[in-house]
Amino acid sequence: MKAILLAGGYGTRLFPLTLRIPKVMVPVAGKPSLEHVVAACVSGGIRDIVISLNTTQKAIEDYFDDGKKWDAKISYVYEETKSDSDKLGAIGAVQYAAKAAGIEGECVIIGGDNVFYGLDLNSLRSFHSEKKSNATIALYELSDRKDVEQYGVVELDGKGRVVRIQEKPRESEAVSKLASMAVYHLDEAFLKECLPKFIADRKAEGRKPDKLGELWGHFLSSHAIYGKAFPCMWGDTNSTKTYVESNRQAMRFIVGNAQAKTGWHATDGETIQIRGKPDISPHAHIKGPCIVEDGAEIGDGASVGGGTYVGRNAKIGGRAVVSGSILFRDCEVGAGARVTHSVLDIGAKAGRDANVEPHCIVGYGASVGADAHLVQESRIWPQVQVADGAIISGDVVLAEGLWKEKVMTRELF
Repeated sequence: MKAILLAGGYGTRLFPLTLRIPKVMVPVAGKPSLEHVVAACVSGGIRDIVISLNTTQKAIEDYFDDGKKWDAKISYVYEETKSDSDKLGAIGAVQYAAKAAGIEGECVIIGGDNVFYGLDLNSLRSFHSEKKSNATIALYELSDRKDVEQYGVVELDGKGRVVRIQEKPRESEAVSKLASMAVYHLDEAFLKECLPKFIADRKAEGRKPDKLGELWGHFLSSHAIYGKAFPCMWGDTNSTKTYVESNRQAMRFIVGNAQAKTGWHATDGETIQIRGKPDISPHAHIKGPCIVEDGAEIGDGASVGGGTYVGRNAKIGGRAVVSGSILFRDCEVGAGARVTHSVLDIGAKAGRDANVEPHCIVGYGASVGADAHLVQESRIWPQVQVADGAIISGDVVLAEGLWKEKVMTRELF
């Protein structure tokens, strides 16, 4: 059996990070997010993997190559699109990839920007077979009901058959808290008959076949569509908020090695992973879960952790506080600065006593001046220099011609 990983999105909600790196390749718990999905396929007995890409994403093929490193056989299908506006849509991408890869028989479809631990694809396959299902949806029960407004949710009958689907309903109108994880098991008939029919109908109506929820809803009355909930960790890299939270949750599954480290203060050392030889002050405090890469520097009195990734050669100054954040290589966080649940791309800087509030992105080579303040969800484009003491709320965008050549690096993070 084959798996199709849908990775062709342009990641516009994760700009400016995804101006240079595909959103499925951003680091989650110290490795590209798509690598976690590939590993889940292999552990679930699916080694024949097709990755659906757009023409700007050669970096993904460069990284995974033929898949042998992961004990998999990986091939690639490129959509001939160059922007978010002309992409085929999720359903069109499935059909395109299935035809191009010559897929016969049943298959698994997975959204490439997923991050999950504990979803057993073998169990999904067994459930699909047991129910004689045409299509089976992996589900996750949301802990907070208000989150239903961000996802497609389903209602099941007592046997697990889907009886209703809602796309991002209002909290007060949601039929359940069971959200689709964008992981689907399809039988051959559904792939070869239902999918083309639905696409043809949508095109005849002048609509792009993009929403998978509409596909399942269209065939609820005529085909057996089931759902199975999994007690697992699940998130995605769709936005700054979900990306940072997914990284923080995934960090809980890393195997730490800090128990044997001495010379600095550690809390929850079993979830602190030290790679290579970073320079950590004896007066620094690191709280797990956390990954610190080779060559990183953490200064006197600095506090780092709570789901933080510290990339190669990144520098965190004395008294700085970095929590739940992702620091790409060569970043700098100045003395006394505070970075909370945010992302600093390669070479980005937060100056002395700067304050970066949650869910901000500081782009490649950009700098936030001393005592400057980034309000929650602000985004700073590559190479932008924010002045000392400035207060920024929103996006600071720089014309592409002023930064593009400088960020074209083969380094992902």
